Amino acid sequence: MLCLMNNSPQDKNNFFMALTQLNLEFTDFNPVTCPQTQTIINTIRDSVILLDKDYKILMVNQTTLNLLDYSEQELVNRSIFDILNEKDFHLSLVENSINRIIETTYLKKNNQKVPMFLSNQPILSNQQDIMAIICTAKDISEVKKIEQLIKDNEAKLYHEFCNDHLTGLPNRQIFIEELEKSLQKTHEDTSSSFSVLLIDLDSLEIVNNIYGSLVADNLLTKISDRLKKYLNSQDTLARLGGNKFGVILNHSSNSEGSLEVVKVIEESFSRPFQLNDYEVYISVTMGMTTSKENYQKVEDIVRDADAALNYFPLPKLSINN
Repeated sequence: MLCLMNNSPQDKNNFFMALTQLNLEFTDFNPVTCPQTQTIINTIRDSVILLDKDYKILMVNQTTLNLLDYSEQELVNRSIFDILNEKDFHLSLVENSINRIIETTYLKKNNQKVPMFLSNQPILSNQQDIMAIICTAKDISEVKKIEQLIKDNEAKLYHEFCNDHLTGLPNRQIFIEELEKSLQKTHEDTSSSFSVLLIDLDSLEIVNNIYGSLVADNLLTKISDRLKKYLNSQDTLARLGGNKFGVILNHSSNSEGSLEVVKVIEESFSRPFQLNDYEVYISVTMGMTTSKENYQKVEDIVRDADAALNYFPLPKLSINN
């Protein structure tokens, strides 16, 4: 029987490499029967599981037991596939002497998954037959938590960057990006069309002066909620800043279809907004342009919609087509 007799740090560090690299002349070699095996693997902070050639668990270290909430008696003689996906296990086996490390999960006693970095090292006989396999794995739960925190922060920052903080609507930058997509689509598909509607809240400043900024902010939120009701999922509603909203109507095939939507929106502003104890009416000016003008640049679309916006106050509507 072959056994490592010393317990030096060097022996601990090279234990598993030694098992695979030694010229094994003893056909009855079994790491489980080596007195120092359990002692050495218990000094390792990562999970260590020793398997037989049939993938049954022969030995585990204390780190593994603590990690998975099992007792030693509950794990020994069980299949490794009770806690590890079989496909991942085989993916992590050494090929051509290259130690492959993969990301996988271990299954705890309560069926909770633990993210791990896994590497499997076979112990071979002189005939290159697998006698045992050493599974070493590192718990990366904290790494995953940090990664998720970074993703959440990135998503939050992206949302703040792309959306108006008050209404939650896309901001001007996203409006322009969506407008570019709509314009590109008309260039690729001649049957596709869109209209751009700009809405200016004429009396927002008056509301702010009379009722205060909190009521004015509440009004902006109410307006955005009301506008959403008249648009479908293909349209884009954005707050362009201050008292101006922008709408991209992608569902209409002509300016007449867009006008129907505009009339509904126009009519909606004839009804008051309920803000706490106040009923607030607000006047708006709207201007629209359509893609049938064969625009090549987004800037030209916004320019013409702005020009239409400035022609007539409500109830008249300026259409640039």
